[in-house]
Amino acid sequence: MINNENNDRRFVKIETLAQRYGVCKRTITKWKDAGLLICIQVRRVVRYDVGACDESLRNNNIISPL
Repeated sequence: MINNENNDRRFVKIETLAQRYGVCKRTITKWKDAGLLICIQVRRVVRYDVGACDESLRNNNIISPL
């Protein structure tokens, strides 16, 4: 399930991404650790590139294509 209300924001926090895909924060962390999600990390701050994450998850058949 993809929620398109935050399309105007390119980089988002883990909570926003988890809500977008309808999963828990731990799932997002697992996907990040597996290299499935595109993010930027500066020290302890992590932000996810929404468009790149959508594309990566579609390419890996984790979410359905639009």
